[in-house]
Amino acid sequence: MAGRPATPREGWLHILNDEDVVEIENALQVAARAGKALLNLRREDFPLPTLGPRLRQISAGLETGQGFAVVRGLPVESRSEEDARLICWGLGLHLGVALVQKSDDSLIVDVRDTGRQTSELRRHDSNMDINFHVDSCDVVALLCRRTAMEGGASLLTSSLAVRDEIARLRPHLLEVLEAPLPFAAVGPAARDGQPFFLSPVFGGDREDFTSRFYGARIRAVRGMAGAPELTAEQLEAVDLIDKIAADPNLSCELDFQPGDLQLVNNHLVYHARTAFTDHPDPDRRRHLLRLWLAVPDSRRLPETFREAWGRVEPGVVRGGVLSWQLRRNEAGRYQREQARELGMLV
Repeated sequence: MAGRPATPREGWLHILNDEDVVEIENALQVAARAGKALLNLRREDFPLPTLGPRLRQISAGLETGQGFAVVRGLPVESRSEEDARLICWGLGLHLGVALVQKSDDSLIVDVRDTGRQTSELRRHDSNMDINFHVDSCDVVALLCRRTAMEGGASLLTSSLAVRDEIARLRPHLLEVLEAPLPFAAVGPAARDGQPFFLSPVFGGDREDFTSRFYGARIRAVRGMAGAPELTAEQLEAVDLIDKIAADPNLSCELDFQPGDLQLVNNHLVYHARTAFTDHPDPDRRRHLLRLWLAVPDSRRLPETFREAWGRVEPGVVRGGVLSWQLRRNEAGRYQREQARELGMLV
């Protein structure tokens, strides 16, 4: 997989200046002095009086622009993993509500090769390529600490452009993709206890358009107890998305730099990753930190996506492994309090 190189003139790149870096370093010191657990931190514990509003403006722009952005120059390369994690979490406090990404209630996830045997559904802890897909959140944030020795590029493509291309080439398959398909659940089980949920791949018009696509999760329901059988036409349609999304004429390629924060609107953009070769030295190996965020400026979704997201209203906490409810634990308490601070509905 490869895409055309993305160029800064396309408006996605936001480079921090010296004053921004000082503001982040000061915020890091404030948060460290507070001595709180991550889930107990609030925006005032990571104060960004100038950069914070700009970050929220960049995030809001993901709804009306091309759907992705990179904030470059965060001071993480020479800092400890603990400091980088605190910076990532602190930035997230200014952007949205972090969502549970794994069944162990993880709200911030390490993206690095652990060497363990992995599956088609969860490749973030491998060095394998990852096909185009979306994550279960309004915005995925990836903070790069270190890059690989070779490879590991980020690939992005417009899901609206993919839909339009399918409408041009195979309109009957677009109808298939606008009807519900079964997806393997993001986590141990969906709302009704079944290990799958139903959702269209495409829905809505320009203002409420969204696409829920993860080819591996659709194919994974084959043979799953209680799941509808996938038809040959549905599988053909899923294969077609994989093919069109990877077309270099539609996709673009971004190489991470240490200190990059990539933000991607999952309703508008599919993302993928190329395979990579890591450094022999463990202290130089590729490492990113990932947040799944529900954001205040999120769009209204078509009603047909309620089962996939739990909520379809704009500006609500939705998505994550636990799409259907906020758990009555520390993660849920953080999410409710953070949502109130941002004026979001829970």
